[in-house]
Amino acid sequence: QVVIDLTVMFATTEQFEVRQAEVGVDKRVTVPSLMVYCQESAYRNVRDVGFPVEVLYEQNMAWVLSRFRLEMNAFPAANEMVQVETWPSGSDKY
Repeated sequence: QVVIDLTVMFATTEQFEVRQAEVGVDKRVTVPSLMVYCQESAYRNVRDVGFPVEVLYEQNMAWVLSRFRLEMNAFPAANEMVQVETWPSGSDKY
């Protein structure tokens, strides 16, 4: 039996620069801003592996970011870079 690990095959890494509007009163990036980076990176990942949401919509299907894990060494300030890694993890049926 051959097992193909899609996690490794379709994993991507992307860099985002923290903009001034994305920092809080402590001058560090906010958690909601980090989630926007995760959402954008995951969207680009699914598009790049061949499932653009426009095509899914035409087939009455949707793509949803349903899970995330946030690991931070430090919260960056404006103009610093954030690295986001995304990968498909399968699907859940409800």
